[in-house]
Amino acid sequence: MPTIADTHIVNRERVQPTHANNYDSAHGGLVMKWMDEIGAMSAMRAAQESCVTAQMSRVDFDPGVTLRRADRNVLTGNTIRRNRIGVLLEDADDNLLEANTICENTDDQIVEAGDSDRNRFVDNDLTC
Repeated sequence: MPTIADTHIVNRERVQPTHANNYDSAHGGLVMKWMDEIGAMSAMRAAQESCVTAQMSRVDFDPGVTLRRADRNVLTGNTIRRNRIGVLLEDADDNLLEANTICENTDDQIVEAGDSDRNRFVDNDLTC
């Protein structure tokens, strides 16, 4: 029986202009398709037989990244482009954004912080 580490799969998809929605972001349906394919590959490695997706409870795509309702959120070393809001911080006790590239958001909002106790921003590039 494989270990959980044996089921780890990394995949990259090159998002082309034909994959874009009206906000010039990857179309959510395609992103869900890619997630489903990788999830199935991982599940088949674990089960060692064919698997299908029975249910996806919820997928939210609107902001680039949403950090909410947690004691501590850390976002490090990511590139977040062409979303409505780059990063949404909401209802969290402690947020750390460090070494991220965040730009080209449709509402011209790079980071939206609301109702969070502590927000720290370290060495982020917001100028691209």
